[in-house]
Amino acid sequence: MIILEKNIGEVIDYFAKKANHYDDVDGQLYWELSDDILWYILKKEILSKFSKTFNLLDAGGGTARWSLKILEHTNCIAEVFDISENMLAVADKKIREKKLNSRVKLIEGNLDKFETFSKTKFDLIISMNNVFSFVDSPKNALSNIVKVTNKGGLIVLMVANKYHALYFNIQRNALEQLDMNLNESYVKFTEEVPKMHTYTPKSLKKLCTSVGIKPLKILGFPVTIYPGTEETKIFGNTKKLETILSNKKNYNKILEIEKKVCLEDETASRGNMLLLIAMRD
Repeated sequence: MIILEKNIGEVIDYFAKKANHYDDVDGQLYWELSDDILWYILKKEILSKFSKTFNLLDAGGGTARWSLKILEHTNCIAEVFDISENMLAVADKKIREKKLNSRVKLIEGNLDKFETFSKTKFDLIISMNNVFSFVDSPKNALSNIVKVTNKGGLIVLMVANKYHALYFNIQRNALEQLDMNLNESYVKFTEEVPKMHTYTPKSLKKLCTSVGIKPLKILGFPVTIYPGTEETKIFGNTKKLETILSNKKNYNKILEIEKKVCLEDETASRGNMLLLIAMRD
């Protein structure tokens, strides 16, 4: 994870406290749905491109939630890179429990510092769960990632959507956040969550151009249903969302609709999250 220098202590402390329960988010219905949609996108738009063994970097991979899922469904060799010792300790335990340690290397370091990278070149680099929303210099961070990407390799970034952040803070009556988000593209979603950078499809394309990579797709998800304040916590479900999503028929209906609309370019700006898929030429 790359950290805003002025927030580094706050962010490291935030994730240190969350590490042991970070994966409990799997018990929150909204994030379960969001993950199902993301996994659908990853399989259809990215993993389908890899039929042989490939090298994967999980940049800011934390507890290895997504790299483990990919490891279990492909023949990849992975590196999980994160600044949080606590998050990597959880990742290490999970990897050993699944007996995947021969295919995974854990690296503690800062993606903003190129000298902390390994010498490996990667075919696929993923940076999920808002890692790039905590960066100080997105251009510098992405430039470092590009340096370790093989030609023709894919880079996937999951980031906070500027437009959704405006909606969310209006919904929670935090109107003092609106000007900072609108004019500076930074936001605090709650008092507990550190300050985060927000993006638009246009700003992601500009970021790609600045480091010389080709944006292939920018998608949004979920685009029909949004989290409440309770979903920003490790535990908790917003009552209305819980009522809707606890009904399996409702859940499956919404999931099927999301699968149909999340791949459409024009729905990206409606997404709770944005997903950039880019290629190094």
